[in-house]
Amino acid sequence: ITDHGFGRNDRGTLAERIKEICREADRFNRPDRFIAIPAGETHYMPLMHMNMYFEESDPEKMLSLAGSIDRITKDLRKNWKDMSPDELAKGVIPYWDIFKQEINDKHNLVFPHHTMWLGIKPFIDKDRTRVIEIYSVHGTSEIRDQSNTPEPLQMKPDRIKGDPDQKFSAREILNDGIRLGFVGGSDSHEGQAGYNAITGVYANALTRNSIISGIYDKECYATSSNRTLIIIEPEGSKYNITVAGDGELDLVEVIYNGEVVFKPDNISGRTCTFDWSTNAPGSGYFYIKAILEGGHEAAWSSPLWLD
Repeated sequence: ITDHGFGRNDRGTLAERIKEICREADRFNRPDRFIAIPAGETHYMPLMHMNMYFEESDPEKMLSLAGSIDRITKDLRKNWKDMSPDELAKGVIPYWDIFKQEINDKHNLVFPHHTMWLGIKPFIDKDRTRVIEIYSVHGTSEIRDQSNTPEPLQMKPDRIKGDPDQKFSAREILNDGIRLGFVGGSDSHEGQAGYNAITGVYANALTRNSIISGIYDKECYATSSNRTLIIIEPEGSKYNITVAGDGELDLVEVIYNGEVVFKPDNISGRTCTFDWSTNAPGSGYFYIKAILEGGHEAAWSSPLWLD
């Protein structure tokens, strides 16, 4: 449950909005039936769009965090356009220190979204960032060159244009050796749960703690707005993979170290089951991507690292 984000006061003061977020999250939260999580978005400067999920509805803690972000990033917001990449990387260290000091890993999450619209790599903390948003209402941030991506899933033209140094894709981050899971988040601001993007979580229970812990542990995957199921089970040196589509499957791919290396040819309507193994065990990562409904929908498993 969130409005637009920290750093905006066009819907009342920040304190008022955070209290409302927590109040409504608690009002709708029903453990074991329906989970509502208090959340927020930081966008104090163009390249610092982050989503935040909180296990507890604690307005004082959330407001303290927002105040710390505002204070620490004040000079950065003014000068970032004139900074070199190295200067910017150093400048964002205090930003991440805030989360290290004020947020407990397993109980709260902070992660980047729509990075092929606005994003810059120094905002990824290799020791802290657990997941990256691969899809939103704006389109996919999976890959920079989207010429082979079905048009309905591409980052919107007015979003993807602009300075390429102010964007990065999920595959680029993975290829840099940073181990992130995938999530989906709509960013639609229309109050419709599951509209335009969904995160699936393998959780031990339907509670806030289990869901946030599952995402933290990268036991999650992303879809554009469908409820496709992706299951990857290791068996010796190979992986048994099942994709159950929420609609007709058009294509299933294995992406290994940033490249498509396998496309099973046994798709049957909404299902596809196959085995896959690599000739280079213990090296790199892979994930599963499914395209369905004539290229209008997609699903991405979180990457698995082979070591």
